[in-house]
Amino acid sequence: MGESVKFTKTGVKVLPAGKGRVDYHDTESPLSINVTPAGTRTYYLIKRIGSKVERIRIGRVDEMHLPDARAKATELLNEIAKGANPGEAKRVVKGEPTLADLFEQFLEGRRSKTGRALADKTVESYRDSWRLHCQKIADKKPTQVSADDIERLYRTVGAKYPTTANRLRAMLSSMFSWAKASKLVSVNPVADVPKAFEDVERKRFLNTAEVSAFLASLDVEPKLWRVFFTLSLMTGVRRSNIEAAAWDQFDLDAAAWWLPTTKNGDPQLVALAPMVVDMLRDWRASGECHGSDWVFPSRSASGHVEEPKTAMRRILARAGIEDCRIHDLRHTIASWMVSRAGVSLTVVGKALNQKTQKAAARYAHVDVDPVRAALASASEAMLLAKKGAGDE
Repeated sequence: MGESVKFTKTGVKVLPAGKGRVDYHDTESPLSINVTPAGTRTYYLIKRIGSKVERIRIGRVDEMHLPDARAKATELLNEIAKGANPGEAKRVVKGEPTLADLFEQFLEGRRSKTGRALADKTVESYRDSWRLHCQKIADKKPTQVSADDIERLYRTVGAKYPTTANRLRAMLSSMFSWAKASKLVSVNPVADVPKAFEDVERKRFLNTAEVSAFLASLDVEPKLWRVFFTLSLMTGVRRSNIEAAAWDQFDLDAAAWWLPTTKNGDPQLVALAPMVVDMLRDWRASGECHGSDWVFPSRSASGHVEEPKTAMRRILARAGIEDCRIHDLRHTIASWMVSRAGVSLTVVGKALNQKTQKAAARYAHVDVDPVRAALASASEAMLLAKKGAGDE
């Protein structure tokens, strides 16, 4: 039953505890307070709904102002008058997985139209984005996350990092769309959050002086990193494919490298310039590969190199190059193919395997010979830039 008293701002904080839990009922509102033997005081609405007495928790006395608690109790009472049962609704929410749980289910269960799971690099990217930006909503239940919550997060990130914010929005939209299709949620709150930022396209590539400094800095690195970054710079192949390069993908006699899977989902035949073929032959013959099936063996769980960022930072620092990422080496070979080798964008697209379905037909007639010639011309220009700097 409990005792009825008039709640006051200071009085609610000193309501006495008993040997067991004690209920106190406000004479001015439908609000009640439960006090534990340890003295913890919690606001409740205690109301019979049908044949059952519901105890609907509102909040801790030391964390909530009395007027707010009274207003919430009145709001809940109005919901009950309309036929709702807030207590049952809370039990449903309590049984829900958290948003963090949903995120893990999404990474595991999401499939493309062809049944393909998320690529390892995509999962890694999503995890980084979640860890960096989503911790404030991670413990919420999916049904508690509103479009306002998503928009607030999106705009906070976008204030400094617009492209990152757009990718975060796309990831969350994909997660909720998957959850809706899987009947884990009924709505996708991201659908009501309009795109607010323009993607900032990164166009960084190394100029002549920087290429010269980069290659000179590379000369003092261990041979594995010399081969790794030269292969990256002179083929434009993405980092993930270079990390996982295996010798059985190469036909050095044909100066070709076959990639069975790439980021855009298509396989790729990579043409190798003569100096790249010579470098790979020398690397394999050196014995530093330790007879591994991987081109760049490592003691990692995968057996191959997985994290070249430390080496890249060391090379850049020694060369005095700022604001450069490994992916910018891919931009560099493309830029040099156009500006130094004078090749068409069609050949560049073929070399870098950058195409949409619409562009596929345009690229289909281009064989690898002009691609190899273009890569060779650009690579030779880079080596000449290095030699020229050394002669000065």
